[in-house]
Amino acid sequence: MSANRRRVAKSPQCERDLQAIAARHRAEEAIAGFERVVSRIPEMGMAVRGKQGFYSRPFHTGDGSYLVIYTFDEETVTLVSVRSIPSSSF
Repeated sequence: MSANRRRVAKSPQCERDLQAIAARHRAEEAIAGFERVVSRIPEMGMAVRGKQGFYSRPFHTGDGSYLVIYTFDEETVTLVSVRSIPSSSF
């Protein structure tokens, strides 16, 4: 595995949610871009208050904005959950 890129894994619920977002909004490119960024620099996410080791980072599609919660170690970034957020937040 490359020293600057981690494997991306997804919880079953997160996988289903991302597939639904991609199907509704044709957002495959936005999701792939999010995964590329988070696999290289997961430290740039914001720490989730009260959840040690959990981080959040948004991504945007043409029709909405989403916040992904994830964890990571030296080899893997695990996407735990995703939720819709107001686009005006960013």
